[in-house]
Amino acid sequence: MWSSPLPGPTSESCPSITKPATSTTTTDWKWIGLACEAKEREGTCETSTHRCMYDLPYPFLQCIALRGKHDKCPGNYDRYDPIYLYGEQPVDTRGCTACECGGEPVGSACLGALRLYEDGACMSQFSEDPVYSTDVQCTNVYPPGRKLGSKAITDLAYMPGTCSATGGEPTGAASEDPADVVTFCCLAPFDLPPA
Repeated sequence: MWSSPLPGPTSESCPSITKPATSTTTTDWKWIGLACEAKEREGTCETSTHRCMYDLPYPFLQCIALRGKHDKCPGNYDRYDPIYLYGEQPVDTRGCTACECGGEPVGSACLGALRLYEDGACMSQFSEDPVYSTDVQCTNVYPPGRKLGSKAITDLAYMPGTCSATGGEPTGAASEDPADVVTFCCLAPFDLPPA
C-alpha cells in the first residue's frame, strides 16, 4: 500500500535575535626591544663634536634613537637597515560581526502513524506503520490480497528543526601604530670604537 507524505509543518519560525558579538582581544608582539640610555664618559673625547660612551655588555649595541619612522640612518650609523620599535599598544580594530538567529528552521518534520483496519469503522486494526512529511512510504499488506476496510493516520507529532545562527565572524586587525614609532640606528659590535 502506498502513502503520500504528510503535509509539512506550517507557521514555523525561529525567534529573531540579534546580539552584538563580544570578544576578548590580547596583544602579544612577536619581537620586543629594550633600549637603555648609555652613560657618557666625560673628558675622554678629543673634540667637542664627539660623544664617548662606556662599553656596552653583550648583547647590547650602540645605537642612536630618532623619533618617528626614518628610512635612512645618519653618519656612520648608515651601514645597516634601521630598526623600528613601536609602542606597546597597537592600532586595534578587531571585533566580530553581530550574532543573528531567525528565519525558517531546518530539518523539521511532521510524524504520524498509518493504521490499517479490516472493517469500515476503524475498529479492527491489523497493521501500523510510521509516516513522515519528508518522504513517500510504501507498506506491504500481508497476506497479499487481504481485505482493507478502512485506514487512518493518527498520533500526529511535530519534530522541531534547528535554528542556525549566523555572525560572529572576526573583523578588523591589530597593527603597529605609525604615530608611536622610534627608529634605532645601530653599530655592529665590531664597529664600536675602542674603549
